[in-house]
Amino acid sequence: MLDYHADAGHVEMVEYLLKLGAPVDEISSEDFEKRTVISACKRGHHPVVGLLLANGAVTSRTIEISAQQGDMALVKTVLEHGTEMTGGLEKASMTGCRDIVELLLDNGADPSEVSSDFFVSVIERENEPCQTYSALL
Repeated sequence: MLDYHADAGHVEMVEYLLKLGAPVDEISSEDFEKRTVISACKRGHHPVVGLLLANGAVTSRTIEISAQQGDMALVKTVLEHGTEMTGGLEKASMTGCRDIVELLLDNGADPSEVSSDFFVSVIERENEPCQTYSALL
C-alpha cells in the first residue's frame, strides 16, 4: 500500500502509513527498480522521497535516478539524506545539467566515475553542454 501512495505522490498517506509502521523498503534492496523510493524519484515526488529517506529507505541509486531526471530540487532532497554518490555524475552529464554536475562535484562526487570514453562519444556527437561538463571534471 505504501508503494501505491508513494508512486502517486500522496504525501499525507505516505506519512500516515509510515507513522503506522509500514515498512519503507518492502522489496529487496537488490531489486532497486521496485523500491518505493526509486519509484517516487522517477516521478519527481520530492516530499515523498524526503519522507521515505528520513524514515530509513535505502539510498542506493537514488542520486543516479534523481540526476537522470535533471531535477535540481530532487537531487538536493536526496543529497540531504546522505545518499551514495555512485552514478549521479555520469547521469547528470548525460542529461546536460551543468548545475547538477557542479552540485554533485561540490558534494564529493568522484570525477573518475565518468569514463573518458563517455566524453569522447559526447564530443563526437557535438553535444555542446556536455563538452562544457568535461572541463569541470
